[in-house]
Amino acid sequence: SQWRMDGGIMTSRLLVDKIEGKTTAENVVFPAGVSLQITEKTLNTNWNMSGLGATEVMNHTITPKFASSKILIMMNFALYLDGGTGTMRGDFLLKRNGTQIWTTDADLAGWGYFRETSGHFKVNNPFNTWVDSPNSTSAVTYGMWVDGNDHSGGNINFSFNNFNIVLMEIAG
Repeated sequence: SQWRMDGGIMTSRLLVDKIEGKTTAENVVFPAGVSLQITEKTLNTNWNMSGLGATEVMNHTITPKFASSKILIMMNFALYLDGGTGTMRGDFLLKRNGTQIWTTDADLAGWGYFRETSGHFKVNNPFNTWVDSPNSTSAVTYGMWVDGNDHSGGNINFSFNNFNIVLMEIAG
């Protein structure tokens, strides 16, 4: 900083090479609803299931910057039911760190996807969103699961380029 007297008035001039803001989390305040980070993962190979019961298809992890943040989870399931004309039905599940937090049907009776015995394929929930409040600044893993309720006639196939999960941290 320099000071000089100019016509009886003292003036100053501040010279800096670089100005940097504080970046530590405790010094930053974001208004609620601001997107803080977004991350996406796509299935990198085709995935197949022929049995019953819950099986993880893929998972993705995010580390929230603030415990008060919400996580917007967007899931694209894009599945194909293969083989035969038997009834096939099941549900999609979302788990946070291994604990189920969402499903297409509370009693897992098979409303997530369904193919009737005539062989016609039906999907009730190919894309879903969910908002979660993990209350954590540690890594949080969200797993996308499928639960085969009745597979009397074929396989479930997920296409690798049409199956993904997007996680977005939003300031709370």
